[in-house]
Amino acid sequence: MLGLEISAGQLAKVVQKSSLALAPAYQQLLEALPTQDYLGIDETGHTDRGNAMWTWCFRAEEFVVFRILESRASGVLHQTLGRDYAGLISCDYFSAYRTFLKESSCRMQFCQAHLIRDVKFLTTLPDACTKRWAHKLLMALRRLFRGIHQQAALPDEKWGPALARARDKILRIARRAPARAEAQNIADRFRNHGREYFAFLEQSGIAPTNNFVEQAIRFIVQDRKATQGTRGIAGQTWCQRIWSVLGTCRLQGRSAFAFIALSIANYFKRIPMPQLLPAGP
Repeated sequence: MLGLEISAGQLAKVVQKSSLALAPAYQQLLEALPTQDYLGIDETGHTDRGNAMWTWCFRAEEFVVFRILESRASGVLHQTLGRDYAGLISCDYFSAYRTFLKESSCRMQFCQAHLIRDVKFLTTLPDACTKRWAHKLLMALRRLFRGIHQQAALPDEKWGPALARARDKILRIARRAPARAEAQNIADRFRNHGREYFAFLEQSGIAPTNNFVEQAIRFIVQDRKATQGTRGIAGQTWCQRIWSVLGTCRLQGRSAFAFIALSIANYFKRIPMPQLLPAGP
């Protein structure tokens, strides 16, 4: 486009040096994850030389960390957060999170948006009994969200009890699920993890969905379409570092270009590196 001749090998060396310059800031964010009281976590597919891998997204209030790994299992959560992690995690109903819930001290808020999509699917099934039950449950879930959106219009002494009534209605409908496999699968979620679907009612500042995590991971999906993945450890390392910088700078409203430029300059000058945590420069 610019009429410049570029050596691929030289470009790879420049990217590698830039990756090394971002390493301290990335490591600081990674080490800060186990100290966070509230995290949103999601994962999406990643391709490396045609091999299927996973990009994990850990979203805190003021920063985000990406990790590219071969595993989608709960071991990633143990490795990243530790078995003693006692914060609250917002996530979908994927089995890795449920396993981590059993094996750690954490609490969870399972995504209500994912639940609604699953219930909507039941309304498309041919079985009339399942469809009727799913429509009732879907309407109850929608009433819950209408109540959530009315927070500004209702005083706290009315808003809280209104949501509690909406929750109880959902649980009553779930307990009356028809004896059909699809309906019972949804009902089992409430039997086994009813509290985890309504943790946002017990703790302020918790969202009922993990949309805020999906927003953080969206540009990774776009990057995947454009680049078709990575080709080795160096590329994986670079991507998870630069993605974390870009995502965190966006959350903090700071210039990613200025941070990257300062990191590279300090790296070559061998002086202390800038930080991405809120206390950093």
